[in-house]
Amino acid sequence: MIDAPYTLFTRIPLYADADGAVHADDLWAKDLACHLTYIQDFRICCPLLPMAACPDNAVVVTGLSQAQVIPVARDRGWLSVLRNLVPNFLQVRRAVKHSRIVHSGGAGWAFPLSYYVLLLRPFLTFQWIMVIESSFWMKPDRGPVSLRQRLSHMLHSRLVRACVRAADAHIFTQSWYRDLFLPPEVPAHVAPAVWIDAEDILDTEAHAARQPKRSDGPARLIFPARLVPEKGVETVLKAIEAFERRHEGQDIPAPLLQVDLMGAGALAAMCRNFADQPRRAVQVRFLEQVAYGPPFFELIGEYEALLVANQQPEQPRIIFDAFSQALPVIATRTPGIETCLEQDRTGWLFDVDDSAALADLFERAIAQPQVLADMGAWACDAVSTWTHARMHQNREVFLKTRLNLAAQENC
Repeated sequence: MIDAPYTLFTRIPLYADADGAVHADDLWAKDLACHLTYIQDFRICCPLLPMAACPDNAVVVTGLSQAQVIPVARDRGWLSVLRNLVPNFLQVRRAVKHSRIVHSGGAGWAFPLSYYVLLLRPFLTFQWIMVIESSFWMKPDRGPVSLRQRLSHMLHSRLVRACVRAADAHIFTQSWYRDLFLPPEVPAHVAPAVWIDAEDILDTEAHAARQPKRSDGPARLIFPARLVPEKGVETVLKAIEAFERRHEGQDIPAPLLQVDLMGAGALAAMCRNFADQPRRAVQVRFLEQVAYGPPFFELIGEYEALLVANQQPEQPRIIFDAFSQALPVIATRTPGIETCLEQDRTGWLFDVDDSAALADLFERAIAQPQVLADMGAWACDAVSTWTHARMHQNREVFLKTRLNLAAQENC
């Protein structure tokens, strides 16, 4: 147990009810509850909003009360960013002053609260944990890049690197982030951010019972994603079109491939219209979203592989969701994905924006159903040690060692 005063700084909001409890998005509530299993004196500095703004999937955060929240104003636009600049700085300063351990990250619009912590670093005494799980501010590797994207990339890269180097302990979800921000001699904890619970991972019997049996039907793939350009939506649609063109003029009594699209976002209407177009070689469907958890796991378990077409270097947690259901993943070759997907063992990789290569993998999926099934079994075995609880247990061990907390607690 870590018993030093510990404050987590984040832009993710909590919601206050009239009884003094706080609510959060169900996954964030789950994560916070895990923090509380090994941190005794825990506080959080974040926006605290009224229950009227609470999302439908919010739940009570067990073990956390409003007394443990140091609220900052939520930035909703650039005018509010300027208006909140000084008040939020003062709230962060207040929280840091009463903390011995400060935990912050590299994400949060319009900028991470870590930047405030960096300003306070020379004046206050605390141990600082920096966690890097995403890089929303990085300019795209391909395609046109606006002046705003270039400036954002340059500014955030320098400031996040400054925060990381000023911190005492570092946690990264992938080695690429670690190499980007730290010299190789500096110790760091590198582990994927996984949200799977042990009970959600299929056992051998459940896997065998649920394994789709393909006879003469199509190879079934699912693409569940936030339907926005950076998720590679257009790459998937172009690959489907390329696959259809390859089989023009052939005598095809039934589709060879089924690709189901699912999600919400700016490109949802385009995907829905795309699915409505008639085709012969490939059947495309647009599915309504299902709740994350058992309903989602049950759904994806009916497919033979899951598609991920991310263009950014983030590590999508949906890969681990797929692995837990013995589902291999066909994904883009990005730093975050290469960290957790082993080529030809737990899935197949293709280059970002390479729709022709993805169409080739569609053909391979049709021709090699047993290979997909074998990769799914390997993936299920691999994810058994990557549970959400294990992630936090490993973090606790690292933090106690890196921050010398065990010795301090015994003093």
